[in-house]
Amino acid sequence: MLRFILHALIVIILTLLTQIGGLAYLITLAVARALRLRRFAASLALFLLLYAGATFVAHLTAPHSAGFRFPASPALPIRWSSARQSTARSTATT
Repeated sequence: MLRFILHALIVIILTLLTQIGGLAYLITLAVARALRLRRFAASLALFLLLYAGATFVAHLTAPHSAGFRFPASPALPIRWSSARQSTARSTATT
């Protein structure tokens, strides 16, 4: 049970760090068990290989853009904040 909790925490932490990390770790666990890899170094090398491959595939399949840009809309005019308006009024009256 402790080993299951440890693996679950590793998956959660890797998923929080990178979305691919947790999935790559789960696949590594399955492949290492199927290949009966018992050494940490072999499992780590397998994880790094799967992680690099998953990152490469994700990069190829992800849509490329320069980021999200809000469309210009005449229905949504730019409004100044009330703090800026009150500062402008106080300097205009003095």
